[in-house]
Amino acid sequence: WWHDAAEVLAPLAAIADRGGSDLARLAAALRETGTALCGDALWRGSEGRALASLIERLETDGAVFGGIDLEDLPGVMAALLSDIAVRNAWGGHPRLAILGPLEAQLQRADLMILGGLNEGVWPGRPAPDPWLAPAIRRALGLPGLARATGLAAHDFVGALGAGEVLLSRARRDAASPLVPSRFWLRLQAFTSGLPAADDLLTLARRIDGHGQPHPSPPPRPVPPVAARPQQLWVTEVDTLRIDPFAFYAKRLLGLSPLDPLDQDPTAATRGTRIHEVLENWVGSGRGSLDRLAQLTEAMLADEGRQFPLLRALWAPRARRALLWAGEQILAAEAGGWTEMVPEASGTLTLPNGIVLQGRADRVDRHAEGGLAVIDYKTGRAPTPAQVRSGLANQLGLLLAMACGGAMRSRAGAVAGGTPAAIAYWQLPGGREAGKIIDALKGKPPLSAEDHVELVLDDIEQLTTQLLQTPAAFEAKREPVLAWGDYDHLARVPEWLDRPQRRAR
Repeated sequence: WWHDAAEVLAPLAAIADRGGSDLARLAAALRETGTALCGDALWRGSEGRALASLIERLETDGAVFGGIDLEDLPGVMAALLSDIAVRNAWGGHPRLAILGPLEAQLQRADLMILGGLNEGVWPGRPAPDPWLAPAIRRALGLPGLARATGLAAHDFVGALGAGEVLLSRARRDAASPLVPSRFWLRLQAFTSGLPAADDLLTLARRIDGHGQPHPSPPPRPVPPVAARPQQLWVTEVDTLRIDPFAFYAKRLLGLSPLDPLDQDPTAATRGTRIHEVLENWVGSGRGSLDRLAQLTEAMLADEGRQFPLLRALWAPRARRALLWAGEQILAAEAGGWTEMVPEASGTLTLPNGIVLQGRADRVDRHAEGGLAVIDYKTGRAPTPAQVRSGLANQLGLLLAMACGGAMRSRAGAVAGGTPAAIAYWQLPGGREAGKIIDALKGKPPLSAEDHVELVLDDIEQLTTQLLQTPAAFEAKREPVLAWGDYDHLARVPEWLDRPQRRAR
């Protein structure tokens, strides 16, 4: 395992071998090593963006401080990191805030809830001073230990001045019953019993329930056949097969997840930018790698204005990935793939009348007439086993469209041909700049033509069953480990791991 770790730590080891470095080189080494160890997770969130901003500034201007000895580098970096305050730009509930007593004095609320009114919780018991006895504290003029209780009472009375106040306490914790605070008991004595909020108690008891909870069964919605869509995208076909309930929630209920506020650039964002560069380069007749580098730098400069993270951290990976892709495209052209069409769209009508729509990242034509569909992936690509087993059908359906002459690009119609290949081009841009994955690799051998026939027959049966008959849209028809956007609506954790699995 050390050989793999040593390769990841090589940039930092090189600085140690030189006996020191300037801050610019150190920042670059930390960026490469951190990305290799943690991936993009290192740069996410408020902390990640603050770190990315520091690394960018150090790489740009850190060299002006000159060289720094090796033994001083950790202290310098620690000082630079400790000087940065990280504050979340947003978060929490828009109408609910959980605050301490001092923070609550600085806010105004329509309803103030004061909880924890149990003995020993409010007010808290004074912590004994391990160094000075109470008499010595008085002699030195230091405040007594009971001063904290007076401050807590002051904060509490200030919170009681809100327009509407709800006092709350727990009757017991996980181990034993709890004793009401003396303030709670005194209030009850002076008021002949404070009125209880019966409606809130009823709501709390309904939430708690009675007895053992009863897990929800797997959902099986059965919408009318007339309400089921007869036209869908090829990217939705795999969802229909693996998780029909997710397809139902998205297409029939019209539900879609909202993007988080202040969202970092996602893998989809980065993939879109890679697609755009390759589309422009291939669509303009490819040309030289210098032209590809110009398009790459223009994209990075444009995105860097909005997302410094892209410019500072993702830019080196994007350059490597796009250079690798350009070299592979030129090599494929020299190998007989003379025509390459980027971003080709088309439709395919199945024998049952279902219409499929799709867009291919690239359609290549060989000099002998064979067609190949290429899909760029900056993230994880489906495995050949998933493609061969019918869990990833997108490329097979797109190849069927292309071979049938049903695709068009900006340059015009794409002529049909014979099925030759489908492949994923992974473009991580890391230690491995890129990799071509033959989507049909495996045993026994499976030709592209046979795969297209199998996919068309399989998808026709699937769409007939779920879109043209009153079949139920089951959740997790093909269970996968990844958490889906609609699994919380299907209450998947309540039933997926039961000892008695549902009948198929």
